[in-house]
Amino acid sequence: MVPWRLGFFEQRNRYLFGTKEVLCAQMGVLSKEECRLSEQARVLPKEESRLSEQKCTLSKEESSLYKQGPILSKQQGVLSKERAALLSHILAPHTKSSSLK
Repeated sequence: MVPWRLGFFEQRNRYLFGTKEVLCAQMGVLSKEECRLSEQARVLPKEESRLSEQKCTLSKEESSLYKQGPILSKQQGVLSKERAALLSHILAPHTKSSSLK
């Protein structure tokens, strides 16, 4: 074989060997990533189930709040009347004394 061709093949082999090392490293990274994604795929259904339960709980709480709305409105009306009565009771002596002057 011609000597200059030996150098060519040595360079090509070094390049290919380096490329092989890089590819092996990338495959290792991809394998780790695949493991991580696989773990996430196992966790996601559990997380989805937990979120679904929370959504159901929130719906029940929301329903309860809607039911309390009219009751709170009535209580607010009663409180407004009581507040008006108290204000008129508090202001009544002052208006009587100021009207006498």
